Amino acid sequence: MKMWSIPIKRMAFAGLALALAVVLSGCSGGGGGGGGGIVIPPTNPVHTEFSVTPAFIYDVGVTYTCSVTVWETRGDPIDLHMMRTWRTWADSSNSGRTEDFYVGAAGYVYGWMFDKATAVPSSDGYDFRNAVITDSSSAANRTPNKLQGYERRTLTTSVMVGRPYQSKPAGFNGIWITNSKYRSWLASNHPGIKLWVKLEGYDYRQVQDYNIYLPLEIRFQYNPTDPYSYAPQEPSDGTNGPGNTDPYTP
Repeated sequence: MKMWSIPIKRMAFAGLALALAVVLSGCSGGGGGGGGGIVIPPTNPVHTEFSVTPAFIYDVGVTYTCSVTVWETRGDPIDLHMMRTWRTWADSSNSGRTEDFYVGAAGYVYGWMFDKATAVPSSDGYDFRNAVITDSSSAANRTPNKLQGYERRTLTTSVMVGRPYQSKPAGFNGIWITNSKYRSWLASNHPGIKLWVKLEGYDYRQVQDYNIYLPLEIRFQYNPTDPYSYAPQEPSDGTNGPGNTDPYTP
């Protein structure tokens, strides 16, 4: 009896270890389904990603491009019901938040959503309201009220800081910042601005609110030919939304 007791115990232990390994391998990580038993939720439930391409302003009177792209990585469609826009400074804390420029139903983004409808566009020395914001999508049958699964949506616009006393050029239809406003922002030690688009929606698959923050970022960089231009800046810290490190707030 003693001769067989040790092998039998070892075999039983090995079988138990193998069964446990199979169970753990089926429940670990962020993977999908599986029949009964314990279901461990994904370790990272974020399934919306985005990338920002800032406009780095190195000189005045020159056109630069900025864009932001959001895409759905897991196939979950997001129903959108509200859009808000506002401005912050392009610092690490996104300080200086303005009141909402626009609050209304989710839709394609146009330049007028970046300035209050009651405001005179040139009254504060810049012109956001009349800027053309291109809203493109990878989905052939896209709709303003839904971010479809795996859809990539991109906002793009051009930016120009004017020369001293220069008016907005007739052929320029992007974001126009007067030289006086630009210099006043530099004098206040602001590294740039961000124009935000917040898409408020709901994910019925995850059964939760899903708010996406999209910044169009403008950075003031050092220009060696202009002694009044801004000092060299650190790269963007990658902050996706005010106080957030993810492109949505659950």
